[in-house]
Formats: sequence, C-alpha cells, structure tokens
Amino acid sequence: MKKRVSLNLTVTSAATLGIGIGAVGLSIQDRDLLRISSAFRCEFARLWDHKNWNAFCDACSGSFAEAMCVAALFPVDTIKVRKQAMAGAKVKSLLSLSAMKQLYAGVGAAVVGAALFGAAYMAIYEGTKRLVLPQTPTNLRPLTFTLATMLANIVPSLIEVPLDATKQRMQSGMFGRGGFWATFGRSYRRGGLPALYCGYLPFVLKTIPFEVVEFNMYEKLKDLGNGNPEENGAGKPPWQRMVCIGAISGTVAALVTMPIDCLKTYVNTRAPGSRPLGMLASGKRLFLERGIRGFFVGTVPRVCYHAPAGAIYFLAYEHCSHALLGKQAVADSNAPDE
Repeated sequence: MKKRVSLNLTVTSAATLGIGIGAVGLSIQDRDLLRISSAFRCEFARLWDHKNWNAFCDACSGSFAEAMCVAALFPVDTIKVRKQAMAGAKVKSLLSLSAMKQLYAGVGAAVVGAALFGAAYMAIYEGTKRLVLPQTPTNLRPLTFTLATMLANIVPSLIEVPLDATKQRMQSGMFGRGGFWATFGRSYRRGGLPALYCGYLPFVLKTIPFEVVEFNMYEKLKDLGNGNPEENGAGKPPWQRMVCIGAISGTVAALVTMPIDCLKTYVNTRAPGSRPLGMLASGKRLFLERGIRGFFVGTVPRVCYHAPAGAIYFLAYEHCSHALLGKQAVADSNAPDE
C-alpha cells in the first residue's frame, strides 16, 4: 500500500511538473506571437493560396502542440511504460535520485516522432474537416470527426510506430543503456522490420479509438462552449475552457483504451530475440501471465499523463493556430468553398 501511494504521489508530482513546463511554453503573449508571425504569414501567403496556407498552419500547430505535451509529460509516460513492461517490479528504482536520468530515456525520439506525427495528423484532420463539414448536416458532424480522425492516423502511424517501439524499449531498459540509434539498430538486427512494426496493429487499434473518443469529445465540448456548432472556430476560446475541455477529453479517451495500450506495450517490450507474436496470441499470453489486471496496469500514470496532455495539447494547438492563421482565417477555415 505504501509503495502504491508513493508511486501515485510521484506520478502526480511529475504530472504537475509537466503542466508547469507546458504553461511556461504557452506564456508568450498573443500579441507577441501575432507580431512575429505577421511578416512570416504575409511572405507565405504570397506564394501559396489560402488552402495551402491553412494546411501549412495546421501542420505547424499540430507539430508544436504534440511535441510540447510529449516533452512536458515524458517522465509520467516512462513510469507507465516501465510499470506495464515489468509489472511494477523495478518501478522503485526509477524513484531514486541516481536513476532520474532514466525518466528521460528516449525523449529525443519521442519528441521528433511527436512533431512529425502531429504535423501530418492535424494537416489531414483539419483538411478533411474543411472538405466534408460544409456538406454535412449538424447531427452527422460526429461521423465527420470520426472519418477525419481515422484518415489522419493512416500515414502518420507508419512514421510513429517504429519510433514509438524504439522509445518504449529505451524507457523499459530492455537493451540496457544506449542512444536512440543504438536501440533502433539492435532492434532491427535482432528482428528486422517485424521487430520495428510488431506493435503496428495494437498501436493503430489503440490510437484510432483513443483519437476518435478524444477528438469527438473535444469538438462536442467546444461546440457546447461556443453555444452553436456553426460558430466553432469563429473566435479563440478562453484558455481556461480549453484546459478543461482538453483534460476531460484526454481522461475519458485514456480510460476507454487502457486495455489495448497495455497490449501494445507488452508486444513492444518482449524479451530481445523472442519470436514476434500476433495480437491475439500476445493478448492470450498477457492474460495467462497477469490475468485481467494485466490489461489495466499503469492506469493511474496513463490518466495522469493524458489529462494534462490533452489540456496542454489543445491549448497549445489553439494558441498557435490562432497566432498563425489570424482570427478571420480561422473563421474562414470552416466556410464552404465557392
């Protein structure tokens, strides 16, 4: 009981620290961002048409938001991964001062992967919304968000999966100490491409439901806050509202997709050199080894990660998007094409 309380307190402290780091990153005033981006925006606007500029801004905003929340909350994610990979056996070692560096093992790969994933994801997501929403009745808007989310996960996942697998192997310490490329190379030499993409199906099955739940809740709560779905995006919502919306969306999505997250981590962190198993075989083995609890290991760290991550992500995205696009451009992004 003492160990569990200690771990929960540590995770909560790490999450609080992450929120603080994220808040520092978002403390730049709107007028400063708008002043810096105005000249930048004018140059590119002369070269690109309105649609291309919107897509570029979506990509930049998604990249910035994804990288910020991953970097700010990386220690919490490390605790979750280690707890899932080793069933809590070595989590205590993470709490000592001498092992604090292990909390950031793989952070470089995670931030790079997050930036690439976030850029591609939001460009596809917002582009699909702009294309489909004008022809969609209000009562079918959730289907549009679901379609946009699913399309946005297809291509970025091919980039994210090997980076995520390498990051988790560094976090769990399964190859000992070493940098990103050393761990990536060892994984490839021991198992080839299957070793890098063995978690692809669990990753997609976890990510798509998570994003569908999170983004549908985000869009719905934002619509409710605006009072009218058609006004969504017409003005920048208050930051307090975005923090609450993001935290609620992240928490619900994390709880719903917890079992598949445990399965993905189990697949990615099996013993080096072992034969890759399919998703069903891995699920059966995980159940036999740890029972039903094995599918909910690390729930507290995961919720402590995704609640502030959702808050940081959507706040950062809205902040950056409005700074780059300007209020009128954001309002025009939901308007039908002529």
